[in-house]
Amino acid sequence: MAILIIPEFEELSYRRKMHESSRTMAFMHHTEPFPREEWDAFYKYVTEADPAKECYRMIYCRGCCDIVGEVSYERISDTQSAVCRVLIDASKRNSGYGRSGVSLMEEEAAKHGISEFIFEITADNPASGFLEHIGYTLKEKDGETLKYSRNI
Repeated sequence: MAILIIPEFEELSYRRKMHESSRTMAFMHHTEPFPREEWDAFYKYVTEADPAKECYRMIYCRGCCDIVGEVSYERISDTQSAVCRVLIDASKRNSGYGRSGVSLMEEEAAKHGISEFIFEITADNPASGFLEHIGYTLKEKDGETLKYSRNI
């Protein structure tokens, strides 16, 4: 069973591992460095963010006692919509963690007046099948960007 956690500072090493993994980040065609000198500012953001505006959580698997991914959202100002992002470690994909993480984050967002999640992905991102599988609908295609949404 997956739960969302606010990571401890040292658990940001897992975020670094995921973002710097070419396998996990293959859909972006590049990795994203997350050097230790950025951890303090990121941790402050994680622990002090107003969840009515933005929220970041790690997805933790109780069964395997490990972090398996991350999920976040950022509210679109003056709306009840938020852009959501989910990233599951490549070695943990296709195990239900993405679905659980998004569902749990939808519950959190709904507590703060957010009623719609939007995912913006590139046209070649294999996550489109995942999003459709969990009930998101393609609402817009703008060049190479696809926007999927669902009311929560």
